[in-house]
Amino acid sequence: MGESLMKYLKIIPLLTASLLTTLVFPLAQAKAANTAIAEVNYPYVAALARASILADQPVAPTTQKVTYLFESGVPIENQNMIKDGTDNLVSHFGNILNYSSTPIGIIAYKTLAGGIALAKAFDPSDAAFQADMARTFPKQVDPEKEPTVGMGGFSVGYKRLVVMGAPYFKTSDPTIPTYPADPVVTTHELAHEVQASINKGNNMRNPVWLCEGGAQVIGAAMSIYQGKDYWAIGGRDQWSNRIPANRTVADLKLMEGETNALTNKDQYLSEYTTGAALTEYLIAKGGFANSLIVNQLSFKSGGGIVAFRSAFQTVYGESLDDFYTEALPYINYVSANWKSTYASSPQALAFITDRLGAAKAAETVAAAPQIAAEKVISDAAAASALKAKANADAISDLLPKFQSEGCHAGSSLNASLQKLVGSTWVDVATARGWSLISTCAGTSQYEPWTNADVTAGTSVRWHISATNAWDWYSSTQVAVGTSADVLKTVTDLKAKQASDALSGDAKAAADKVAADKVAADKVAADKVAADKVAAEKAAADATAAADAKVAADKAVAEKAAADKTATDKAAAAKKMLSITCVKGKLIKKVTASKPVCPAGYKKK
Repeated sequence: MGESLMKYLKIIPLLTASLLTTLVFPLAQAKAANTAIAEVNYPYVAALARASILADQPVAPTTQKVTYLFESGVPIENQNMIKDGTDNLVSHFGNILNYSSTPIGIIAYKTLAGGIALAKAFDPSDAAFQADMARTFPKQVDPEKEPTVGMGGFSVGYKRLVVMGAPYFKTSDPTIPTYPADPVVTTHELAHEVQASINKGNNMRNPVWLCEGGAQVIGAAMSIYQGKDYWAIGGRDQWSNRIPANRTVADLKLMEGETNALTNKDQYLSEYTTGAALTEYLIAKGGFANSLIVNQLSFKSGGGIVAFRSAFQTVYGESLDDFYTEALPYINYVSANWKSTYASSPQALAFITDRLGAAKAAETVAAAPQIAAEKVISDAAAASALKAKANADAISDLLPKFQSEGCHAGSSLNASLQKLVGSTWVDVATARGWSLISTCAGTSQYEPWTNADVTAGTSVRWHISATNAWDWYSSTQVAVGTSADVLKTVTDLKAKQASDALSGDAKAAADKVAADKVAADKVAADKVAADKVAAEKAAADATAAADAKVAADKAVAEKAAADKTATDKAAAAKKMLSITCVKGKLIKKVTASKPVCPAGYKKK
């Protein structure tokens, strides 16, 4: 292998316990898998696709192992980034990747020569593999010609190998990737290993849009660095903002095959952009598991686009052409609305829960409050940073302009204006821009420029460099200095900015006081209203109680009077006497307290 070529070689058992070693998936039962997603829900499709991946492939124990081969000189930050992404993806997909006991190999190189040497060391006895690497490496960007190039890579499914170019890391902050997409490169290439693993090492590229688009979507969902998720800023935003407008069904069909020979710039390599949006819609509609199943069924039927079309009909219950027609409006929606949004709104969470079911959506729902809180903080920080940059630019615009000499490659280089202090050259300002110079030829056609306040008579020069590669210095010039009028304008502007900042802070504080007062007043008003309602209710209850008592007392009195009348009547009835009176043959009974016979009658 050659110790001089590697920082180290390490085999890591990522977790424990064995899961599936053979893969014959049952058809997944995703809710409404054959139901088109309504346009009103397009804003939530990306978050649904991500949630579906996390739900169908949760973190689980695995016996899958990984070997790392790092060329000496690969920045430690990039090594850690590669490991972070690998650990995360394998923790989710170990049950698929471990169909074989062979470890997954990851090579990371700083130079093409170093990468080729590591590939030779990886399997020196396989002549076909070595020939493949001899053809593939020269197609990669040469870091020695572009020292600040971002991370890139390719996968070799039949060898369970991922090869990464990782030559450069801007060391000002080791927790922030040099380029936002860097953390996604590892997980994108490992996603191809997932695709190959469901067919035991055979990566299907029919259709190409599902192969590369799927790797884009999976890679973004799995990307992580220093504990931070890069799904949006490093993953999805990097391809969603490059989808051309007004895509057609014909454009989608072109992506069934390779597009790297097409001359139409909107179709060239569109499987990485438009294809990702198409895959995203497919996963959101039918669930992530089905997007793997359709690939596996196609492979078992012989592969090729004809087999895929048949498998698609089986899994999704519709033709591939009908799916293109259905998904096209979403793709054009993403072209115009490319910014990625996590699931944090009630509408998004309700939609995702409805499509996935409460159990599968639980993780997404649980994460929503933290995501929403982080967004508020992030938005405030971004607004503050933009304001600070705008203030700094306004000051710089007033100062004298310095422009370098020579012909240079442009913004991929480091460039700073320096001044001589004693016998030491000190940086004054970095390049604010690069001017295109018509007299320069080839790829080096630019001169850096900046604005700075340098005392008249001070020696200045430009320092231009490629990180860890070379340095170039311009000839020395003498600064003419900044005029008194300009310095006064700068001083006045700085004072105004400071005043505005204080005013802004004061306004923010005043707004907070006002908001707090409004809130307090509302609480007080609500309490007064509540107290009034309570008092009125109490009064009403008291009145009702009094009325009820009066009515009850009246009823009692009336009953007592009636009872007395009845009693008196009964008592009186008990005191009555009865006599019998006769008049000839007539007989009459008389009842009274003192009965008397009528006239003409005699008491018998």
